[in-house]
Amino acid sequence: MKKILTPWLCVAIFVVLLINLSSCFFAIDPGPYSGNRDDLYSLVTCNIPGAPGSENATIEVVETDDYGRILFRFSCRSSFYYDAVNSLAGESPVNLRAYMICQKSSAGSVYYMENVCYLTAKSWDEFSDDVLTAFKQANMWNREPNEKNWAVCNIKQTPDYDYPGEDELADVFGTPGENVSLEYDVVSVDAHGKTLIFVRELYSPAMNQFEYYKSYIAISDENGKFSKEYSIEIEDFYNHTQKLITLKELVGWAPITK
Repeated sequence: MKKILTPWLCVAIFVVLLINLSSCFFAIDPGPYSGNRDDLYSLVTCNIPGAPGSENATIEVVETDDYGRILFRFSCRSSFYYDAVNSLAGESPVNLRAYMICQKSSAGSVYYMENVCYLTAKSWDEFSDDVLTAFKQANMWNREPNEKNWAVCNIKQTPDYDYPGEDELADVFGTPGENVSLEYDVVSVDAHGKTLIFVRELYSPAMNQFEYYKSYIAISDENGKFSKEYSIEIEDFYNHTQKLITLKELVGWAPITK
């Protein structure tokens, strides 16, 4: 029996082919946070690359110190976080677990210590008591506050950064090839207008098949210009901190302070 393609079926096939064969950049909208701690959620999104949050993002306050600092836990299943092995088979993204310390939250702003305010892992079991103790010490836990050491970001439910266009990203990552897409998210902007972005490159030869990807962090200059010199590849989502610190020093990153 001869099969006849209906107009709607033809449209559906065309869309599938278009998705599979196209090459493009996607700006990822973090989406609204549905919890009641917008201040702590803002601290997450302006610090941890690739952790834009989602409807299933959760925040749990663990404890506070004598000066009002907040130690909290953050978790989500982010589309940016894929297991380096399982994702090759198109499996679901893995969980992100993080401990963070907020120095102060008030008047529409949240304060933190640059480069040391978070720890990330795949599971809570990876955070030992010794690790958490050292983490708290690095964030001046239960010590007299020194606000000169604090960075600040605005409290906002959905980040409203200006996203770079395809031309700016193509200068660094090139034009995506066939079946390749680049997904990116703006993490933060410094005091001089430099923009830090997280980028994931995904090769998808067919629907729900992810055979190859890389991840990067890149920082623009004051005019929003990105370059290969100021970008790094991230092999491990959970141990990227030192690489990020080095890149920030290279570009002269200046966190917004109080």
